[in-house]
Amino acid sequence: MTSAAMVCAATPPTSFEVTEAAGVPVRIIRVDLRAPGVRVEVGLAHGFPRGAEPFSSMVARMHPIAAINGAYFSRSTMAPIGDVVEDGVVRCQGMMGTALAIGAGNRALIRRVTPAHAEDWTGFRTVLACGPALVLNGRIDVHPRSEGFGDPHIMGSADRMGVGLLPDGTMLLVNTRRPVTFQQWAQVMLSLGCRSAFNLDAGASLAMYYRGRTIISPGRSLTNLLLVYDDTSAPPPAEHGGAATVHRAGPGDPVAIAGAAGSRDARTGRILLQIVLRCTGTRVAQSLHLTGIRLNATHAEPGQTTSVGPTSIRCSGTVDGGSADSGQRVPLTVDGTFAGGRFVVTATISAP
Repeated sequence: MTSAAMVCAATPPTSFEVTEAAGVPVRIIRVDLRAPGVRVEVGLAHGFPRGAEPFSSMVARMHPIAAINGAYFSRSTMAPIGDVVEDGVVRCQGMMGTALAIGAGNRALIRRVTPAHAEDWTGFRTVLACGPALVLNGRIDVHPRSEGFGDPHIMGSADRMGVGLLPDGTMLLVNTRRPVTFQQWAQVMLSLGCRSAFNLDAGASLAMYYRGRTIISPGRSLTNLLLVYDDTSAPPPAEHGGAATVHRAGPGDPVAIAGAAGSRDARTGRILLQIVLRCTGTRVAQSLHLTGIRLNATHAEPGQTTSVGPTSIRCSGTVDGGSADSGQRVPLTVDGTFAGGRFVVTATISAP
């Protein structure tokens, strides 16, 4: 392998930077959509499309590596202004603005929707529509009123959030650190090399999170987010446990998670396993309650310590996922000492 190939292989699929573009200071999260394990999803508040939720709460239960605020939404109804597709399911039809749409293989595009027309999003697993468009086909293309925007609160200058796509398959999540007009905003995105870009919500909705740090905390609860996951950044199953997918599971359904013992803490001899259950059905249950864990046929209630051979496990507590909507990630934390070898954890979903 050449040194260049080794450098390429070591390049992380996401990064964060603070820089300047077209004379405007910006924050940028770069996402390589070509990288294996990278996924872009929408995150929806509890009660969507009629509910809002604190940004910190949404990030805590969804566990992305990056998150930004999504589309404008009505303060009276909480419904977003544009189309929203989650895991291939249409969750809202706003029928205005410009949309980011992502399909198989992270094929991504940004395009205007036809006003008052129900778009066919077949083949796209993630769609988030807001707007207006900033750059299309490599050129500045800003026409907010033709897309249905006219509210004076958004038509002036503001600190902005938006998404851009580069020709090489990179997605940019960009925030301006000073107020700009839509025309200035478009110039920023063009100067960053975007072949297409569009605007997201702003003002008190501005929110940005990256790898454990909240960079911008919004001034109000939100209804929708744009999320980035990097499965390659999670601890590999051979070292720190595994993950399971819950697909239309109901009360009493078991979910098996296979993994292997991890390395010990040299001082305490203990290890913390983070196991994530990802719900991918249209709806999983009214609530997700993991009532306990079972290790090799030995049951452990939350807080109880049990031993299976040389392995000692302590379940740290019942996980309450609230509403278990499609795409929600619910963590199960297991703390214990492991002597080595493989293990299987089985969690049971119960009705609230």
